[in-house]
Amino acid sequence: MNMNTVLAEYQAQTRQQQQEQELREKVERERQLEQERVNRWQRFEQEQQRLAQEQQRLAQEQVEHEQRERQERLEQRERQERIEQRERQERIEQRERQERERQGREVQLAQMVAQEQERIRAAEDEEREQEAAIRQQLFRQALEQWRDEHEEEMGGQDEGPFDFEQPNLNNLQLQDDDGPQNIPQNVPQNGDDEDDDDDDEDDEDGATSTSLSGSNECPMSMLSGLSLYQ
Repeated sequence: MNMNTVLAEYQAQTRQQQQEQELREKVERERQLEQERVNRWQRFEQEQQRLAQEQQRLAQEQVEHEQRERQERLEQRERQERIEQRERQERIEQRERQERERQGREVQLAQMVAQEQERIRAAEDEEREQEAAIRQQLFRQALEQWRDEHEEEMGGQDEGPFDFEQPNLNNLQLQDDDGPQNIPQNVPQNGDDEDDDDDDEDDEDGATSTSLSGSNECPMSMLSGLSLYQ
């Protein structure tokens, strides 16, 4: 075998080895690239999964947060409603209490007014009774005085326009706020018996009449003067 053949074979073998080495390196590079692509894809999927989980967690937290806020608002509204209800109830009770107090004051005032009116009526009745008693006493005294002054002139007459022993004062009503005074029927009034006095003066021999006339007549000023005590 000559040197050229050996050299050619060696060169061919070397080229083959180089080609095989290059092929192996190429395959290895492609394998590495593929592995890198797989790894990147896996990392991408893992990242996507992590992001999805994170979004789900955030969404769950958002839901829980909204639920807590709704629950807190509901509780706050319930507390506010209870406070308002309690305040309304307190206002109602206060109004009822004030109304009871007002009614109590009105009842007390009405009782006080009724008691005062009753006291005033009793005082007025007592005053009228006292005044009537005073008037009656004054009238009796006036009659007694008139009788004492004219007893001698009447010459011991037992009968006359007045019953001096038992004066009849039942029909006596002096002047008051309700109307004019009423004089007993047997008491002569000024001006009423002028004709009777004229007739008596014309009686036989100027005989003394049983009716009081002239100086024996009871002056009406004595009766009318009693109105001053009213």
